Order: sequence, then C-alpha cells, then structure tokens
Amino acid sequence: MLKTPIPQGITFKVDGDQLQAERESDEQAALHGLARALANSAILGVTDGFTKQMDVVALVTKRTCSQRRLSSRLVIRIRLSFLCRMASRPRLSA
Repeated sequence: MLKTPIPQGITFKVDGDQLQAERESDEQAALHGLARALANSAILGVTDGFTKQMDVVALVTKRTCSQRRLSSRLVIRIRLSFLCRMASRPRLSA
C-alpha cells in the first residue's frame, strides 16, 4: 500500500472521482499546496508510471578535407524512453 504523509491541519476527502484537499485555516496555505502536490504525484506515479523521454541530437565535432574527400565525425545522442508501471492499483484508506 502506498503511503504519503499528510501535514497536520490538512484533510482529504473523496468527492466522486476527485480527491479534495482542505485546510483548517489560511495560515496553512503552503502546507495545503504541498499536501495536494504530494498526493497528486503519488497517484500519478502509481496509475501512469514513470516516463523519461530524450531527443536525438547529432553534433558534428570534427571535419577534415583531403583529396576531395570531406570527413565528418558525428556524436549522436539517442532518444530513450523509460516506462515503469506498478503491478497493483492504488487503494485509498483512512
């Protein structure tokens, strides 16, 4: 089971298909945003998994010209994608 710490004074409630974060006072606005962001990241991490994408970039690092022949040395960076998924679905508990 996935657990995320919730700061004191912040509560969560399930409203239909949404998870709502609520705070006791306006003094806890920063903690309210932090708790909401942590819960959102935890839910997305379990449901969507982790994805990392990179682009292909080719750089010409050296050119030489001799006897009507042009030679170029290329450094190629390749786009990679990683996708990690959890085997189970998240469960909400009180």
